[in-house]
Amino acid sequence: MTGLIALAVGAMLAGGAWAQSETPAKIGVTLPLSGPLSVNGRNYQNAMVLAEKKIKAELRRPFEVIVYDDKGVTEEAVSAAKKLFSRDGVDALVSGAISGPALAQKEVSREAGKVHVIITAQHKDITLQGHSHLFRFNTTVEMGSRALLKYVVEKVKPRSVWYLGVNDEYGRSVAAVYKETLEKSGIQLLGTEFYNSNDTDFLIYLARGKSAKPDLVMLAAPSDAVAATILKQKKQIGFDAPTAQAAGVLTKTLVDLAGGAAEGIVSVDSWVKTLETPANKWFVENYEKDFGKPAGKQEATAFESLLFLAQAIEKAGSATDADKISEAFRTTTFVGPRGNITFDNIGQALVTDNPIVVRKGEIVLAE
Repeated sequence: MTGLIALAVGAMLAGGAWAQSETPAKIGVTLPLSGPLSVNGRNYQNAMVLAEKKIKAELRRPFEVIVYDDKGVTEEAVSAAKKLFSRDGVDALVSGAISGPALAQKEVSREAGKVHVIITAQHKDITLQGHSHLFRFNTTVEMGSRALLKYVVEKVKPRSVWYLGVNDEYGRSVAAVYKETLEKSGIQLLGTEFYNSNDTDFLIYLARGKSAKPDLVMLAAPSDAVAATILKQKKQIGFDAPTAQAAGVLTKTLVDLAGGAAEGIVSVDSWVKTLETPANKWFVENYEKDFGKPAGKQEATAFESLLFLAQAIEKAGSATDADKISEAFRTTTFVGPRGNITFDNIGQALVTDNPIVVRKGEIVLAE
């Protein structure tokens, strides 16, 4: 089956304390497992495998998970979602690493009348266009951007800013929020550049940014691999203005890939590794033990997305009744690596974004 990557959880989750006769709930997942976002997609997939481990240990109902590679491309994502609903007969969908594919896929899940969980995509329209069975786990572009801008304005205090972002819905949405707030704050926006998602050489953009001589570079690069390349090339040409990465996409994977070029980057996020809660300690310990790599916010969010969906299905007592599952989402306080999480009436997760900074190769809370 082309593009299908089976996690083999149907067999894995069918035993234990569950009744062998109970029909497994089927969950479809699409992730960017190839292409520019493949590093992120593989980390999401690892986190979901860990979520399945917890599901098996704690929930009664069996679950089967079917995963497709959407390549981070809208057309691929729509095709995968349609196959999952029409051919594979899934009861719910988990997807949405980035906004473009998520915006298109949600029309597929709305037409199918199924529950749809969005992992990290941030575009405001995902939850504002009337899908009663959709739940977004990340903050919106506006929520995260305003939290970052508050820190930039009050703590960093630049006189001028230069912006570089990906040329898609996400990058342009971030740019619009930045422009409005920076102008109101009296901070000069010296330039706005957009790179294409398939670019590998960013020197032409960075040369223009360097010549503008900004006090701060504001970057919106959701791909860890791309962001790391930009930071390395920025350092290579001696463009030494400090950098603020967009909310929610400063990850440990990015930091490791960029090496010393990531030192001092600031951002905001709803998760930090040092959060002292039992749920976060379990997640960090088991993720790093099972996969031999550091846990991050995107992984924490992916872990929660599958786990909380399974918990909502279990609480609803039905895998096929989207209304009951949605009611379970709206009436439950979920406990995950990011803390206690609830969802509002339009399906938006309510979490807090805190300022963070890279210090000696680690992401820590900023002062």
